[in-house]
Amino acid sequence: MTHRLLVALVVALIAGACSVPTDGEVREIAIEDLPEALQGTEAGAPTTEAPAGQTVTLYFVQTDSPRLRTVERASGDGRLLATLRALLSSPATDEEISQNLVNLLVTDPQNEEVEPVVVLGVDFSQLTGIAVINLSNSFVDLLGPRLVEAHAQLVYTATAGPRVTRVRLLVDGEPADLSTENGLLPEATRRDYPSFDPNSFPVLDLPTSTTEAAAE
Repeated sequence: MTHRLLVALVVALIAGACSVPTDGEVREIAIEDLPEALQGTEAGAPTTEAPAGQTVTLYFVQTDSPRLRTVERASGDGRLLATLRALLSSPATDEEISQNLVNLLVTDPQNEEVEPVVVLGVDFSQLTGIAVINLSNSFVDLLGPRLVEAHAQLVYTATAGPRVTRVRLLVDGEPADLSTENGLLPEATRRDYPSFDPNSFPVLDLPTSTTEAAAE
């Protein structure tokens, strides 16, 4: 066998083993015929699942009693900044209104919208547990006899998580007092709003006859 013939046979064997067409025509190979390592993924297919949205706890005012009630809202994440933004952009739903709930940071007691309050920033210290919340100047327009309730909403919502224990307020970057049941304070905790605790029970004024009967 000549050297030239031997080379030709080797080339033919290699071409047949690799399924390379010898007629010069290019053929498309189906993806499923490729080894798994070479198949890859479809173009544009996500390689990881998108993170699911979270639910945050907000505090609304119950109009027929001096207490707060918890409501749930969807949020991109559970961080304090996202929670406060949800609080300041969530009016009560029709169902919540039927349950005598109102968000006094978004609407007035009649559920009419007020000028939006914007979260300008949040600073949190793990060492002290204090959250410093910077709000837009429209926050000072929340005046009137229900101001304490509106501030209670803010403090309770901010301290809903395990890390934040007290709140300080800035308005357009300037320190501002919080209205509490103990007067104006530079910082506040839930203990400054004892009447608004959702877990508290109101003291009922019993009729005189019932009280006397109980005493007997």
